[in-house]
Amino acid sequence: QTNSSDNSGGSDTTKDNTSSVPSEVTSAFATVAPDSALKSDAALNKFLASAKDSGYNTAVFTLKNTTGELLYKSSLKAVKDNTDVNKGSLTAAQIVKACKTAGITPVAAITTLFDRKTPYLFDNAGYIISDGNWSWLDAAADNGGKPWTTPYSADAVNYYADICGELAKAGFADIELENTVFPNFQSYDYSLLSKELQNANRSEKLAVLA
Repeated sequence: QTNSSDNSGGSDTTKDNTSSVPSEVTSAFATVAPDSALKSDAALNKFLASAKDSGYNTAVFTLKNTTGELLYKSSLKAVKDNTDVNKGSLTAAQIVKACKTAGITPVAAITTLFDRKTPYLFDNAGYIISDGNWSWLDAAADNGGKPWTTPYSADAVNYYADICGELAKAGFADIELENTVFPNFQSYDYSLLSKELQNANRSEKLAVLA
């Protein structure tokens, strides 16, 4: 009943009962999908069914790893035809569709600056030694040293934004940025690299990515 009688005045008033009904809060029970779940439709559906049976309602997919590889099939111009980076078998839309069919909320995770491939996609996307046109590596090349992506590169920042845009458009409920950090520079490194890296406010560059 929404109408109640006010005996003191003899008039009818309308009462909204909806405000007294607590809203339902759904908790997220998340599991991290193995990379193997993205190899095919069958592998993805098998993982999702298992996750659902185990009581999970959310799955986190690593769609860009620390190597810099995309683990979904991207249509971005920068990587569309680059098989060294664009490694995925399924599109972002296919992953989201399978999740929704299984009753699972899809969440994406992408690595940003701890990224070995992006410095080769764009000029100056990696750290460059100021005295020459040499790429900075986190160790000697003979010891497996690799480049990192710098947040001072507009091309790199825009590339990450484009990835997030592509995933958001596909329907991922959330996109987590991981490894958004500077390398563990040593004193000697600062003498070789841009003076910007010695700026006390350099953390603001990381905030831009968020």
